[in-house]
Amino acid sequence: MAVGSLSLATVAKVELDGKLLLERADKTQQSYTRSGGGALNLNLEPGDRACVTQGKARLTYGNRVLTLQAPKACFEVARPKNLWDKLVQTCQDVGICQREAEAAFAKPAKSRGDAAGAVPPLYVPEFFDLPTLRLPVAGERYPKVLKLLDAQGKEIYREEIARKDLEGAYSLPADKLRLAARVQVKSTDNTVFYEAPVLWVQGEWPALPTLRERGLSLFLGQSLSYAPAAYSYFLASGDVQLAQTLERQIRESFVGTAR
Repeated sequence: MAVGSLSLATVAKVELDGKLLLERADKTQQSYTRSGGGALNLNLEPGDRACVTQGKARLTYGNRVLTLQAPKACFEVARPKNLWDKLVQTCQDVGICQREAEAAFAKPAKSRGDAAGAVPPLYVPEFFDLPTLRLPVAGERYPKVLKLLDAQGKEIYREEIARKDLEGAYSLPADKLRLAARVQVKSTDNTVFYEAPVLWVQGEWPALPTLRERGLSLFLGQSLSYAPAAYSYFLASGDVQLAQTLERQIRESFVGTAR
């Protein structure tokens, strides 16, 4: 399914004190670092996403003025409604929908500048309303410990998997995620399996009356970072085949450390 821009770009004014990662709809990335000074003027098209990975920013987009700062550090420009309608129609066939999922959550293109690289941060859409977000993480050393850390590095949640036969997906409480700045999965001998920022994404989302539709809507984001949230919705809605497709992608790709 083609998800490219169908309209002209809108100029967003960004007053940045820190570091911003701009992800384009074609999955290319650019990074910007500023400490005050003049505002950035960014041409944002449908599907583009701006995330503050360090510090904060004031973003003006049309009539909207947003403060981007952890944990609500991202803003995503809405895709055209006709793309959503096409996706819903396409996903009536589970096999085709699985292929759409594989494409939507593929590994990102090589970044430009000093962007975040190949390890995906964890994106959570602002509409996320499940009690927990499920995160499967690969790794052969046990016990493995997941921690959520706040902006000061303080541990606010911990979950341990002691043995391989207990391996599954971690369950991250949504109320703790709203306070978290980073997620970290390590073994007790300090081997890092996955560590990355937690970034909540603000935006304009289509009406989403069902759990399955909330999961499908994250295909439009065309970012691997949304895969755990989509996976969580498909588990909750009973869409086992789609959940299994995403679980494989998450275990293969959510490996390493993202700054």
